[in-house]
Amino acid sequence: MRRWAALLVLAVLVAAACTSGDDTKTNAGGGSGGGGGGGTTTTLDPQEVAKHPGVTADAIKLGITYVDLKAIASVTSISHGDYEASYRAVIDDVNKRGGINGRKLVPVFAPVNPIGTQFSDAACLKLTEDDKVFADIGFFLGDAVLCPLENHSTAVLGGDMNPERLARAKAPWFTLEPSSDVQSDAVKTFHKAGDLDGKIAVYAIVNDKALLDNTIKPLLDDLGVKPVATAVLDTPPTDVQAGIAQTAVIAQRFKSAGATKVLVVGQGGVSWAKGLATTDYRPQSLFITTNTILAYTNDAAGADFSVLKDSLAADVAGKDQIFDEPKMQKCLKVVEKGTGTTIKPSSEVDTKNGEPDNFVSALSACRYIGLFEMLAKTAGKDLNYATFRAAAVKASPMALPGGTFTFGPPPHADGDPAVYIFKWDAAKKDFIQQS
Repeated sequence: MRRWAALLVLAVLVAAACTSGDDTKTNAGGGSGGGGGGGTTTTLDPQEVAKHPGVTADAIKLGITYVDLKAIASVTSISHGDYEASYRAVIDDVNKRGGINGRKLVPVFAPVNPIGTQFSDAACLKLTEDDKVFADIGFFLGDAVLCPLENHSTAVLGGDMNPERLARAKAPWFTLEPSSDVQSDAVKTFHKAGDLDGKIAVYAIVNDKALLDNTIKPLLDDLGVKPVATAVLDTPPTDVQAGIAQTAVIAQRFKSAGATKVLVVGQGGVSWAKGLATTDYRPQSLFITTNTILAYTNDAAGADFSVLKDSLAADVAGKDQIFDEPKMQKCLKVVEKGTGTTIKPSSEVDTKNGEPDNFVSALSACRYIGLFEMLAKTAGKDLNYATFRAAAVKASPMALPGGTFTFGPPPHADGDPAVYIFKWDAAKKDFIQQS
């Protein structure tokens, strides 16, 4: 599971593009994606037909963001290898094979410091206004994905998807990250296995309050699960110590309420683990997404693994499935050749001694550029937001590096990946697939 170690969310990449002058007001065979008229239709939206920033007769400009771990080296020693080099290797391979319907991919990179929102806002403005890319691809923390989608009507591949954000999106949006739909499936899987039985509390950070209120709470109610306590961490994300202190108070409240299990919603993994570690309370933690808890376990600065005793986590695929899958293996060889680095399974990387986990950056590049290539080629020579949106349904199911995805109108804009449950293995210091 360590391959997924991202500081907050590895919401990743992609892009699209188009030309002008062709008559595209024909039947599309269905549309997909979030916002901007998402939903099945037989006619292309004229406004989206006219939308094709960053596309010329021979090029498609893609904006690629990634988590800038070097900028936060004082608080974490995690390294994912070189994101830019990984993306360039995969993109160069696409271009050498003729590009996308004759167009070369031109990447524009914007690293994002995940502490605070000013850096993601700056990256958004640079890519959408200055560089005028066809799509933003990559790292989006929480509502940051709405900057390109809502404020600048720019297509996105990546980010954490939920119904509220989908409703506000004004451009096509697809993701390979665990969405609220996937997290709902995780809760259902926990419930089916009996993991939600007994006295359970629910924890979330403020960025996931909408997910908690609009999706998880109603679902728990439908399942007949009555939490003994619920809490939302509302300290500023930039004030790490305040977050730890408040989480410790929340943990004590859960303990007083008799909770023996805590369901951790969304991206609250690191905050919950760090705060819990300062107390003597050790409930079983159930993480409905693995992104941030794996950032905690992979931080070479040290982590108190006692907080993870018997804990469970949900993810869309196991590491062996991802790494060993034939299309992923083929892409990883491209990255190794292009970057001159060796890529091995994350479980074999000695992160405690500062070894970079090159699989994480390569994984992002392989999956999202693979998704973009599939969508853009299917959209055809006349590539615009309308044909790009419609291509997702037309091309599904898609065999991408790492797995198969089936896209459709919301809430299927995340490809409807299968959900697996993993259990913490103290000896291996990793989450091991159980089902």
